[in-house]
Amino acid sequence: MNARSFLFSALVMTILSVPVFSAWTEPVPLTSVNDPYGEDWSPFLSFDGLTLYFARVRNSTSYYGRICTATRNDVSGAFTFVQVLDCPLNNSPGHQLCPWVSCDNLRMYYHNETSGRYRLMLSERESINDPWPAGKSIEELNSLGNKLQAPALTLDELIMVFDAYDIPDGKGNYDLWIAARPDRNSSFTTYRNLSEVNTQFAELGPFLSPDGLELYFSSNRNGSSQLFKATRSSLNGYFGNLEALSQFDTPGMENAHPHPSYNGNEFYFRRAQTSDTSICDIYVSYFLADNTYYVDGSNGDDSNNGTSSGTAFATIQRGIDAAPDGFTVMVGPGTYTGSISFHGKAVTLQGVTGPGGAPVLENPDDFAVVFANNEGPESVLKNVVIRNSFIGVFLAGSSPTLNNVTLVDNNYGIRAYTASNPDISNCVFLNNSYADLSGCAAKYSLTTEAGEGNIYANPDFADPNNGDYHLKSERGRYWPEHDVWVLDKVTSPCIDAGDPLEEPAGEPMPNGGYVNMGAYGGTSYASMSETPFPDPDFNKDGIIDESDLADLVDQWLAAAGWLQ
Repeated sequence: MNARSFLFSALVMTILSVPVFSAWTEPVPLTSVNDPYGEDWSPFLSFDGLTLYFARVRNSTSYYGRICTATRNDVSGAFTFVQVLDCPLNNSPGHQLCPWVSCDNLRMYYHNETSGRYRLMLSERESINDPWPAGKSIEELNSLGNKLQAPALTLDELIMVFDAYDIPDGKGNYDLWIAARPDRNSSFTTYRNLSEVNTQFAELGPFLSPDGLELYFSSNRNGSSQLFKATRSSLNGYFGNLEALSQFDTPGMENAHPHPSYNGNEFYFRRAQTSDTSICDIYVSYFLADNTYYVDGSNGDDSNNGTSSGTAFATIQRGIDAAPDGFTVMVGPGTYTGSISFHGKAVTLQGVTGPGGAPVLENPDDFAVVFANNEGPESVLKNVVIRNSFIGVFLAGSSPTLNNVTLVDNNYGIRAYTASNPDISNCVFLNNSYADLSGCAAKYSLTTEAGEGNIYANPDFADPNNGDYHLKSERGRYWPEHDVWVLDKVTSPCIDAGDPLEEPAGEPMPNGGYVNMGAYGGTSYASMSETPFPDPDFNKDGIIDESDLADLVDQWLAAAGWLQ
């Protein structure tokens, strides 16, 4: 589709966007749950997402493994209450490990380890307010061998997977097995070795999706314990499409007992040190649908997961460190002090403009932003204000993209060393006492330095003494103090003065078809200007119809370079 057809279609149609699932966050220890003096493992998150069941070994009250719970008030919050269950189940002899709890929270499947024998167990209670009674052996399966463990079931509890060491017809180490029954009150009458996924090495700690079509497990077939996923198309089929979940791997660490949450937003597992597997904790990774982390200096917390505005990080550096290459870190309004570094990350750091203004970065004694690890054009800084810093942006051997940044009242705006070649555009530099730019150049920016499309004039900020760097406009400028749009007596020369090849799609209408300079350029809080086409009846026939839209498209194509 050519540019004319595309723009015409955009004017007369509504385009629906379908989100694309993409990636998991870097796994982090579940610090609100893990015991520094114990081994925490085999996590299981309840179907409603509010209770995490897990096993703890060698804690402060008992050598034996015990079933524990951690609870929270909502599915995106942190776990706040951790306890070892005080119940007959936990008071039974031996270790109680690897819990799996039914949807109605009335049945717990787990395994008991006593005197070297591992048995699959079931504890049933009458009410969710009752303590868990001592479990009963699932004898039809336990009679197959002496080491059966880690049960996991489908939602209807008719299919169970588990791992076992000594059942005949296995492959010689811990293998995964699957068993089935006709109804929940019957015995498991059929079973088989999952030979399609087992190897001569150890396959352990399985988890089965509620529909029974996805299987997760750990295996040391590649030399260390890694997580894997296999799928099948029907309950009678065999598992295939084996996938190593390498996004959760970390050198020197072994992963086991995988458990994706039932809403698909979290992935829990046990991680241990390769050199000492007795040192282990529960880790969690969060699913990102839009490749975005969020930072909120006023309401965020660095112990959050950062995956939404409601669970934002508090510091920009935490967001950068968490983000994989290709991600965006959205920074909310507020003042952020200190130095931040991209650490070689190919991420976009973008300010969120709004009633609170654009985010402001400050570091009076040092650098506000550092690019010193061979960052390239995919490392992007945009829509922020940098002020009151020794050097606003410091570069060494790096060539990032700096777009729509306002740099005011610094010693140096941007200073570059050792073959840095940043792409700097649509920026506003003012009152930087030593230099706006040192060792680099900008284009389509307001600065004292020469460059393509550069201008030097009063930017006409709304109220810079009080931190308002919106551009004055006779057509309309946002006034954050009163949350209204106002008309000024002058229009800033920075309006519509940005790179003509850059689309101003995020700016409010009317605008002149070009992006503004400065921190608010390209955003919904950009100051407005008159459209160059005030009368929509282009052919003057008294009717506004498709022919007028076609003429409008032609004129926009001629006027705006970003459409070519």
